[in-house]
Amino acid sequence: MKTRHYLLVGIIGISLAGVLFAGCAKKQSTNTNNSDDYTAAQDDQNGIAAIEDSKNISDGAAKGQANERMLSGCETIIRNHDTVVNSQTDSLIDINFGPTDCTCLDGRKRRGHIFVWYVPGAYWVQGQTIGMTFKNYYVNDIGITGVRTLTNVGVDSANLHTWSFSANLSLTYPNNGGTATWISNRTNTLTKVGGNWYYYVTGSASGVSRKNVAYSINITSPIVVTAWPWWLGGCAFLESGTVTINVTNLPTITASFGTAVGTCSSALTVTINSHTYNLTQW
Repeated sequence: MKTRHYLLVGIIGISLAGVLFAGCAKKQSTNTNNSDDYTAAQDDQNGIAAIEDSKNISDGAAKGQANERMLSGCETIIRNHDTVVNSQTDSLIDINFGPTDCTCLDGRKRRGHIFVWYVPGAYWVQGQTIGMTFKNYYVNDIGITGVRTLTNVGVDSANLHTWSFSANLSLTYPNNGGTATWISNRTNTLTKVGGNWYYYVTGSASGVSRKNVAYSINITSPIVVTAWPWWLGGCAFLESGTVTINVTNLPTITASFGTAVGTCSSALTVTINSHTYNLTQW
């Protein structure tokens, strides 16, 4: 796919009237300290969750698995092949959940469109790019707007397949819950551990939380995500990883996902001001 082609798609995607789908991490501990604002940690996890969920759906749609294993029959998947732009042949997958809530087999309610632009076979071809954008897309009344780009950069020094990843999302929460932005540049490395395949994610992110506070994030221990979607035996949550979150005029936050690689846990542990809060991933 031509870079300028996807940039055009991305501009269109940003202008669409969608809202975010981010997750809703549930608070398990009582926050008794007003300075212990971990909203930025939740917004970052929600951004990751939004991208992983839409990637699983689009991968399933591309492989013909989505309808029978994950979705519910109220969605429509349209594949438009041989779309020629600037002499480059692309394909488009339009995953349309319709204008009203479609309850999927994972229990989540979705509506709106996910658009995926790609050259067939591009995922495994060095230098090729896969793009994603959204239109009026909601999950559980939380929406997503913005763009995501995944580029195959070949193999690293350990002969492991790697992809560069960038995303620029806006996450709008329901019931006037505010809007967060999430901008991320990361590297995904496909790694085999204990007979299973995982993506090890490194890199950084930045944004503005739904409380209108700027933050920046560094992954201090790789975020680990199963390569298989949950309907093929993978885990629906981030299994491991730690990030450090620097929030303007607030204490530094440390967030850890899951419990260990190979153990599928929804745990999200946040530490701030020496206080620990046990939350759950969406």
